[in-house]
Amino acid sequence: MRHGVPMLAALLACAAGSAVALVGNAAFPLAVSAAAISLGAGLLVFWVFHSDPALFLLAQPCLFLTWETSPLLTFFFEAVLASALLFSMGLLHSKTDVAYSAVFLVVMGCMALLLSGQSHVFFPLAIFVPAAGLACLVVLGLAYRTMVRAGGGTQ
Repeated sequence: MRHGVPMLAALLACAAGSAVALVGNAAFPLAVSAAAISLGAGLLVFWVFHSDPALFLLAQPCLFLTWETSPLLTFFFEAVLASALLFSMGLLHSKTDVAYSAVFLVVMGCMALLLSGQSHVFFPLAIFVPAAGLACLVVLGLAYRTMVRAGGGTQ
């Protein structure tokens, strides 16, 4: 399979699904235009510069609009995108990788369920962005400590 095809297919499914989910809503024209722009930019990225993280980020405006209709549908689309990103980057080879990804998706789903009463995504972002930054610092700190203890130093 050509590099980037799973991520492009996930972008297509999520952008189209987001627009279809907003049929009958006042944000439908905006969702259709966001989906069209995301798909156009996704095809451009796919043909010119193969970047799976860029394709992942291109789908986010569509999912931003879907939150108003259904946070759980947004979680489903985000789970599809995250799984496609992990697969296309080759990070789902072992059972441990799949288990970690499943735990991540379960936690993400629980948080979407808890925050489903919010009418906008500002509150979840205000919580998750700093939490993700702290988690990243903790992981980097643990990796540094492990490297230093193993005698590898900092290279």
